[in-house]
Amino acid sequence: MRRFFALLALCCMAFECHAPVWAGNKIYLTTEKLVYGFPLKEDVQVMGYLREVPAGTPVDIAVSLLLPDNTVVYLTPALEFHSTYTYVLSKFPFVAVPTTKLFPINGTLVFKEGAVNPKTGVASESKIGDMPAGRYVLKATLAGPGVSDASEEPFWIVGKDLLPSIAETPRPIIDGVTPPYADVGQEVKITGRNLRGKPGLVDLSLVNQFQINVRLAGKEVPVVAMDEQGNWLTIRIPADAVSGELVVSLTLPYWDESAGQGHLSIPRVAVWSSNAFPFFLPPKAMRIEPASAMPGESVTITGLNFNENSLANQVYFNEVPGTVTAATATSLTVTVPAVSSPYAWVQVVSNGIRGNGLSMVLKYPVISNYYPRKLLPGQILTISGANFSATPEENSVFLGQQSLKVISATATELQAETNAGLLPGRWPLVVQVKNAVSVGSAEVVVLPVW
Repeated sequence: MRRFFALLALCCMAFECHAPVWAGNKIYLTTEKLVYGFPLKEDVQVMGYLREVPAGTPVDIAVSLLLPDNTVVYLTPALEFHSTYTYVLSKFPFVAVPTTKLFPINGTLVFKEGAVNPKTGVASESKIGDMPAGRYVLKATLAGPGVSDASEEPFWIVGKDLLPSIAETPRPIIDGVTPPYADVGQEVKITGRNLRGKPGLVDLSLVNQFQINVRLAGKEVPVVAMDEQGNWLTIRIPADAVSGELVVSLTLPYWDESAGQGHLSIPRVAVWSSNAFPFFLPPKAMRIEPASAMPGESVTITGLNFNENSLANQVYFNEVPGTVTAATATSLTVTVPAVSSPYAWVQVVSNGIRGNGLSMVLKYPVISNYYPRKLLPGQILTISGANFSATPEENSVFLGQQSLKVISATATELQAETNAGLLPGRWPLVVQVKNAVSVGSAEVVVLPVW
């Protein structure tokens, strides 16, 4: 009787606690079903994706399976799971399509540590055979240059005598979306399989929008149309939507007859969630701080739908790319590039999608006066103006191609030292602060020394 209630509790867990422990942003593994009958008579097909990793990046992938007795076994290149061998797969065949079947799991492919040989002190390995009923967790870790991610997804094997037939229904599967990205108010078509349940196991005519829940980044998305055979759904992107994982959940009713003879059947519902499919909205820049900056300085752009990987974002200032040094989903830190105009139209490109634009003012050093206008080599040149740096090393002063040493600096005045080797002539005076070069014309005459 104790075993009966333990398995019954496990069955309930399979329906009510099936959310993934976590789905990684870059790597994600999942099984085709959440619940399988015991004894296992079919392969447990594993699906997954690897994304946001540049082509050619040498990454390491480790796949493991947590068994019901808390034994951890690791996937080997021979597509077997071993407890005593940990293999890191450097060229595992993950692709960007989430529904690709990667490898099967069954009892003949899972090994666990056996008894220790008293002569060698080494534990033997033995096949599990029939995978026991219980909770399993499929895990994956990803590591490489600038890449670190992980995912976990549970599934259950439950005795068929306690398992409602509806539990054998495969989960909904998302194969693709059209268009691959969309803005608020637009309609998107989701294509896949079992989006209204498995034909033959479920009366598809009884499944309507009230039983199909689509969520994007955890927020509900309205369903506006669906295919009779469950091969596609059409959704409309709501006003509060942001980029994230697109998931279809299907709620189906069933009669729980596990109480046995002499007891009434209990009406229940089961919920199956699909694989998580990445979906992006255009980046939306809302504010730039500070609103005015010099080339070479950093600004922070706050908004929505940015990629958390700095390398997956580009920011253009009048089509001149800046350098993204830090990124979250809602903010980007960018080094302003040198732009010829004092005004810049700033646009963000994230996940390959160009967003809206914001304007900002670019500050440049301004020379308002300087003394002397005619100087002898060795004299001090004093420059008045604006937007200088108070740190002498951040300012550069040039007479033509000849560099002068800045010996003192404030935001409005620089003093530069000339040397005895300064060439005579009429030279343009230029001040550079970081990457910003002064605008306007100024000339200094260097007198010859006789």
